[in-house]
Amino acid sequence: MHPLALPTCLTLFVLWVLYIALYWGPRRAKLRKERHVFLDLETYSTRPNACVLAAGAVCVNLLGEEISRIKLLINVKDAMKNGHVDPDTVKWWDDQSDEAKRLTFNDGERHMLVDALAKYYAWHKDLGKVEGVWGNGSTADNAWLRSAYTAVSGEFPAGCPWDFWQERDVRTVVHLGWLAKLPNHKKGLSFKGVPHNCVDDAAHQARYTTKLIRGLL
Repeated sequence: MHPLALPTCLTLFVLWVLYIALYWGPRRAKLRKERHVFLDLETYSTRPNACVLAAGAVCVNLLGEEISRIKLLINVKDAMKNGHVDPDTVKWWDDQSDEAKRLTFNDGERHMLVDALAKYYAWHKDLGKVEGVWGNGSTADNAWLRSAYTAVSGEFPAGCPWDFWQERDVRTVVHLGWLAKLPNHKKGLSFKGVPHNCVDDAAHQARYTTKLIRGLL
């Protein structure tokens, strides 16, 4: 054995312990503390005032650990009365899998829009401090849910449960990951559940986005 081998190994070991104790440990604690909500809405349009059929949300920390989730289905007639309906998006839904349609249109109780929004409001507030509310596109999920709250503001004056400065965009992080030459976690991570089931989509977005964020830090 080279005479410097053992001292070198001991030095590297001490540096690794110091890294864990002084950097990674506190950093990991901070990542675990932060709470973020990922939204996924199924709609009959892509406009900002889209008709909302179902809303899924997952709360995670930045380690990707799930804290809570919620899924709400909305009465279709009431949803169409309170939001824009695009015939092309309706046709798009006709072409989706039977399981995706079942989970969006026939997976349990359907709520009137105002009741669904009240339930979401209570769930969101029960989470405590939330750092960010994420949608898959700057004009998509967050905007659709905000618009829904505006549509029922006469019946539910409390309004949207988060502030504008908490808005976050999944697509921006995905692009930053691409620029940084990180692995494509959006495609690389296995999808758990059924695509276009809103809460499964939200959970998948939470997993790959938080993984990309950790890679960018």
